[in-house]
Amino acid sequence: MTFLQKIRFFHNEWVKQQKEGRNVDENFRVTLCERCGLQVQKKGSHGADQKPNIKPFDNFFQLAFRDGEIWEMQEHIFNLWEQGKLKGQKMLKAPSISRGGKAKADEAIKPLLIDMKITSWRSMQGIRDTSLINHILARVKAENISLEEMGAEFERYISIVFYHFHSTTCF
Repeated sequence: MTFLQKIRFFHNEWVKQQKEGRNVDENFRVTLCERCGLQVQKKGSHGADQKPNIKPFDNFFQLAFRDGEIWEMQEHIFNLWEQGKLKGQKMLKAPSISRGGKAKADEAIKPLLIDMKITSWRSMQGIRDTSLINHILARVKAENISLEEMGAEFERYISIVFYHFHSTTCF
């Protein structure tokens, strides 16, 4: 599965789970990972006391377990990615097909998508200000900033909040 397929699968299963009034607990998250082929390592002591370590996939859950306007914006950005329309998006060059050394126009192959990475989305995880998230995602959606620039803006916000918190609490 691609990154986007995993996020969408997680999201759809999360929505179903909530509609059915069932818990979104560690077992649910482990099952999601396993169904997507993500290997969940064990942590803790040996034997039956070992617990699954889903921490490496927390960013996936943070991105997938969103709803409302933020999810709609993310989904729109995902669709733009799949169309190769995001600012700064890189594509792989497709191998050309040639007959007798020349490629025919109707045989032209579109560039291939590179799988989206979670890297740019990670810094959104710690932000609770939904209006800020909406504002930054809207800028990506409008193709004003790239995913990398989005990640940098989230990081900048986190740094400002961190600095402000520590400058007001430290003597």
